[in-house]
Amino acid sequence: TVSVLYWMSVEVVEGAEAPRMATDDSVQELFELCRYGEPDDIDRLTEILETDPGYVDRRDDQGRTPMHMAAANGHLAVACKLIGYRPQPNLQNSEGNTALHYAADANHLNVADVLLKNGWSPSVRNNLGRSALSEVSNRKGFDEMEVLLLKHDATADSYQAANGAAVLDVDDQAHDAGDAGDAQSDDSEERPGVDPRSQFDAGMGDIE
Repeated sequence: TVSVLYWMSVEVVEGAEAPRMATDDSVQELFELCRYGEPDDIDRLTEILETDPGYVDRRDDQGRTPMHMAAANGHLAVACKLIGYRPQPNLQNSEGNTALHYAADANHLNVADVLLKNGWSPSVRNNLGRSALSEVSNRKGFDEMEVLLLKHDATADSYQAANGAAVLDVDDQAHDAGDAGDAQSDDSEERPGVDPRSQFDAGMGDIE
């Protein structure tokens, strides 16, 4: 792992409080904030990103970005905050998974919807050749997620032919999926932030 330091020039204004510089410690903190997604931590998350907006696309030792952390845990407010700093869509971790893979695998409809509307593609394939869409296909309880991903997938026609998936009235179904996602409980209230390792990262059935 190569540690990269980001330097920024700061104009010093007499009498003003010195700005807080982002450091590698700040990056680690950013990842933790995105993982746990506590509402009270949004201001600190913003402070770190304001010191260096480029931190939004920093990687950890597994190639994951802050958005991977937020997506895996279903933290909608954090994901929206990160979007404001223009992260590069479809960045893949060392296993080839994007943040959308994580959101889809954990059935976080709200977060998946935000990612899809901001450039993430459901057809990007990981190292096993699987897309976010193929990961949720025919999984019990993932019908709404599948419809949502299909709505944004340029290969929906070929996918339908291969899988026999019905995509009639997909706009209405996707709208319903979004409404259902709004009704989901916030995982931050139910469990601590998980370290995003999906079934295709760790060879296990659930995120741990």
